[in-house]
Formats: sequence, C-alpha cells, structure tokens
Amino acid sequence: MALVGSHLLPLHRIYIHTLRWRDRPLQCPRCQSQDVDPWGTYHYRPGCKRYWCNGCRRTFNDLTDTLLHQSKRSLPYWILATFLLCLACSSRRIARELGVHPPFRMPWVIFMNI
Repeated sequence: MALVGSHLLPLHRIYIHTLRWRDRPLQCPRCQSQDVDPWGTYHYRPGCKRYWCNGCRRTFNDLTDTLLHQSKRSLPYWILATFLLCLACSSRRIARELGVHPPFRMPWVIFMNI
C-alpha cells in the first residue's frame, strides 16, 4: 500500500467514532438502548473499541450496521479511497495509490467505473 500507513491508526478510529456519534449519545445500533459499557477490543481488528449493550446483551462497535462492518480491508484504506474519489482521481490512479495488485486491478477499475 503506497499511502496507507500505520501512523493513521489512532486518528481514523477517533474520526469514525466522532462521525457516528456526533449528534446523539452512544447507543446500541440494534435496540437503540443507551445502557452500554466498554467491552475491550477485537483481536483481529486492533484499535477498534468494542461495546456491550445491556439491553439486548450483544456487543457492537463503531462500524456495526455500516457499509464497512464486514470489510476485509482496513479503515485507513477506505478513508484514503474515499478521499481520492472526492478529488476526482481516476480509478486507475486510485488502484495504483492503494496498491491494488495487477490481477485485481481490472475488476477494481470496472467496479469504480460503474
């Protein structure tokens, strides 16, 4: 990955948390209960805070019920891709900047042109 680095780790989590909960208090995305507690982190997604809902007794994080919830790509990857899209970069340049390898480049270019 050309521009995506580990130096973004703390900032992107704060950014997503602020975007998601800016206008309302922290609440469960499933049952809308505000009775939530911190519940550690995920071992496969470092830096991602986990919360426990006392209403429905399930865990959630800042990405639950969003487009990025089940993504295998990292959050800085998608933030950079979105930023480059907003700058009106070509799909080939975005693929190059994100380090998309040649076998996957053509499907990526086709997907970005849809």
